[in-house]
Amino acid sequence: MMVDSSANKDKFNGIVKSNATASFIIDLLKEEKSEQDLVEALLNAYEVDADTALKAVRYVIEKLNSINALE
Repeated sequence: MMVDSSANKDKFNGIVKSNATASFIIDLLKEEKSEQDLVEALLNAYEVDADTALKAVRYVIEKLNSINALE
């Protein structure tokens, strides 16, 4: 779970609840990673096919972008 306590009204200010997969992806994003890097990490960590991994990565990135959580 992420909590944003920033006083800046132009940015997200609230709580985001995530599942284990999203948390895994977010942890990987602490360092610069390509979309393919993230997909490969999911494939290595979970029993999932490449299409599902790609969809998960894109979904998490889309959500993070929507709350301005990525730079």
